Amino acid sequence: MTIHEMIDELDAALLPLGEQIEGFRDFERMLDKPDEAPAKAAVHEAINRYEQRRTRIVAARDRLQVLREDEYPAVLQTNFPPEVVAVLQTNKDSVQTAFDQVIPPGTPDEQIAKLQEATARLKASSADIRQQLADATPQ
Repeated sequence: MTIHEMIDELDAALLPLGEQIEGFRDFERMLDKPDEAPAKAAVHEAINRYEQRRTRIVAARDRLQVLREDEYPAVLQTNFPPEVVAVLQTNKDSVQTAFDQVIPPGTPDEQIAKLQEATARLKASSADIRQQLADATPQ
């Protein structure tokens, strides 16, 4: 279900609540005899539950609208200026250098496999950063 569909569903759920609350309030006003006090209390409690439901639905809808305005579920991407990418690349390279000194736990074969996997991930990440830098550099 998309955010738009969830918002539509919540809007549809809100429509009858207003009318239902108004109907219960009408009942509450009609119950004015002393022997009707228990019924009036029960109706008042129902009004509170319906109003609470409406408040929660409105809050949920509002939060979903904020997500929709943030273009959710699109993945956030950040375009940095070339000088920022250069600093990030330098820091990434120093982390890579330190990481190359780390020996993971396990048998020597497992250690080698883990290091190879980590190195491949970091190389792919480095390639992505280089591509972003190339894309951000005016030609």
